[in-house]
Amino acid sequence: MSPIAPDSELLRTEPGAPHTEAPLFDILATVPTILAHWRVVIGVPSALLIAALVFVLFRTPKYVATTSFLQSTKTTPGLPSGISGLANQFGLSTTNLTQESPQLYADLARTREVLNELLQSRYLRSRGDSIVLLQELVPKNLDSDRRLYRGEQRLRDATSILANQRTGVVQISVSADDPVLAAGIANRYVEALNRFNLERRRTQEGERRRFLEGRTLDALRDLRSAEDELKGFLLHNRSFQDSPQLQFEKGRLGRRVSMAQELYTMLDRNYENARIEEINDTPLITVVERAVPPVYRSRGDDVLLVALVGLISLVGVACYVSIITRYSVTSRRQPERLEAIDKLVRSGGLRRAEPR
Repeated sequence: MSPIAPDSELLRTEPGAPHTEAPLFDILATVPTILAHWRVVIGVPSALLIAALVFVLFRTPKYVATTSFLQSTKTTPGLPSGISGLANQFGLSTTNLTQESPQLYADLARTREVLNELLQSRYLRSRGDSIVLLQELVPKNLDSDRRLYRGEQRLRDATSILANQRTGVVQISVSADDPVLAAGIANRYVEALNRFNLERRRTQEGERRRFLEGRTLDALRDLRSAEDELKGFLLHNRSFQDSPQLQFEKGRLGRRVSMAQELYTMLDRNYENARIEEINDTPLITVVERAVPPVYRSRGDDVLLVALVGLISLVGVACYVSIITRYSVTSRRQPERLEAIDKLVRSGGLRRAEPR
């Protein structure tokens, strides 16, 4: 008894078997099947899009307030006057201008210290009352640590920060249900970053002042020691002009006094600058554009949501059409395969299995 071959083999080996239908004909043949499922093909995507549009139109509006700032350039003390004049003759700049990367402020705005300060602050709203931001973002049924952690996450999600490396401008955008609240949070970001800058500058200048204070006292002692040594030499050698050795010694002591005096003058000037900078409260951030309450709500997320729902609907419909098309073609070819097997059995190429 010959083994029974698969359906595909039977169709290929059967003498005089008709050619299989073209793929285009198969697709056209399934059009009635697709039309029979028009409620699914058209109704499901339409229902999803309508639901997305209704959700977008009736959800709580989000207002986006934006502020931008630029770090002010800070001038650091240069070289002493004598060396500075010599450097200027050769066209060298002796003024040091320092400016940090704008990405630093973008990263600082996302730190826990800054976020906690914003969450614990009180803000005005459009209705005229004021609220603490943490109470607005997180319900009170959580413990303090979990509320603070949840508030940080929601505040990060509501904040967008862009740092332009070429221009140095940092842009902070905050979305909230209330326009006045959104503008208040955005401006509070700048205040918190500026306060961090001032505290860091005062800390650095305090350490610099203490270091310069000790060095200035050491330089003053060295200067007085050199002056006393020169004074003693002049008292004991009133006629040093007659001796080349005494003239050389007097010149050496004079140079020592000059060097000690120049060092003391430089350290004393830097010490006074450090004292001034330690109590200086000039902001290091220049606000380019202060956040104001927006008039209209932002629709950027709404368009993205509708587009995402439409894309998912198209993908789902494509998968559904592919499945019903494959099922339709398979069902239509099954009678032809059964007929081919029956012809082989009748011609003797196959034997039917007899029951035992």
